[in-house]
Parts: sequence; structure tokens; C-alpha cells
Amino acid sequence: MRDDEWAASYSAVLVIDLDNFRLVNDIQGHNSGDQLLINVAEQLRQRLGEEATLARFSSDEFVVLVNNLGEQQTDAVLKAERVARQLLETIAQLRSGHSLPISASIGISLFTGGEHSMDSVLQQADMALQQAKRAGGNTLCFFNTDMQTSVLERASLEADLHKALERNELALHYQVQVDHQGVTTGVEALLRWYHPARLGFPRDVYSFGGGEPTDFADRLLGAAISLRAISEVVASNGLCALKYFRQCEFSAVSAAGVRA
Repeated sequence: MRDDEWAASYSAVLVIDLDNFRLVNDIQGHNSGDQLLINVAEQLRQRLGEEATLARFSSDEFVVLVNNLGEQQTDAVLKAERVARQLLETIAQLRSGHSLPISASIGISLFTGGEHSMDSVLQQADMALQQAKRAGGNTLCFFNTDMQTSVLERASLEADLHKALERNELALHYQVQVDHQGVTTGVEALLRWYHPARLGFPRDVYSFGGGEPTDFADRLLGAAISLRAISEVVASNGLCALKYFRQCEFSAVSAAGVRA
């Protein structure tokens, strides 16, 4: 392909990850896992033929480069999706040594020659792959700019959470619980994050997106930061509050809200 054709025509990078590959290693041993990877690579190579380039990317991941998908993005999307679905079908037909079902997730990034570095294209395809895996696997997903925004926001969130723990910006608020007769039966401990830098008001509760506390919890659980340190804050402060309540002769049960 000439340089001008390469610059105008779309290409696609597909990152393929085998779903639950660890189970094969854990149940059947690493030899079976290695043999499965060999079989997957051979079947993918046969299915792709000369139309694409296949490479091993990591332990259970493969990368496919498909060129010459045309100058129209809509056509390129359809062609890349067709290739990806063919590969999903090929992998689904395989079986491990003990007939464990095999499936895969695929992340796809479209690009034109010279538009992005290959590193950035691979990163985009990997973001799409993670989205496909979060959707349950055995599917494909195309990269879009919203994914990149989400990744950057999550990285910022994780950095801010580390600082929040050091600065004691996480605090418990206690919500009284009553029975049907209006008698107080306990309190529920609710975690709040005071984030002065982002909101500009030290006493405002920081929230994400729609502004609901549940959205804060969703983002918190989605972050890579370990929840252990945050759980320790909740448990320690909650127990101190419970001790204080009992010293005040307030007989109550304290419950901390946990979202799975």
C-alpha cells in the first residue's frame, strides 16, 4: 500500500483476551493452558489468513492488525466487527483439555496511518477490551473517547482518594433509623467525602456525575485503590461512635452501608 493510501485508509487493532483463562491453568495445569494458547494462535492464524497480522501480546492476549479497511469510517467499523465476530466464533469452537468452554473478549481501535502512535492505538484497544470484559465477556467493544475520559477521571479519583485518607476528608454521618411506631432503633453510618479543591466549598459533600451519593459509591468501588484502608476508617470511626452512644445510654445498633 502506498503512503498516501495508508494515510487515508482505516486500519484496526484488535486486542483479544481469553475469558477465565486462569481457570484452565488452575484446574488443568499450566501445560494444558500452554497447549490451549498454541491451539488458539493456530486457529486464529488460519482464520485470518493473509488479511491481517497476528501476534502474541501477553500471557493470554493476542493482537491483530487489520489494514485496508477503506476510507469510510462506517465501512471500516463493519469490516472490523465482521473480523472480530469471526474470531470470537473460532475461539468458541475450541475446547480445553477437559472440555471447559472457551470464550474471549475483544477490544477494537480504528485509526488511519499517521493519526496516532501505535502505543496509543494499543492503549485505546485495551480500554475497549476492559469494557468488553466488564460487559461479561464473550463480546467485542469499539474504543470511543468517553472511555479515555473515564480512565483519566478514574486515575484522578484514585490520586485524590489517597490524599483524602491522609487529610481525613472522609467522614461518617449518622442517619437515625426508626420503627413503624417512630421509636429510634439504631443509626446507619454513611460515608461522605468532603472535597474542597473540587467543589470550592469545604463543607459541601463531593459527589460525581449526577451528584447522588450512590454515584460516589459506584466510582469508589470502580477505582483500583484498595478499599481496605477506607473500610478501616469506616470501622474505626463507627465503633468509636457506637461506644459514645452507649456511654450516653443510647441503646442502638450501628450499621454501615456496604455496596457489593
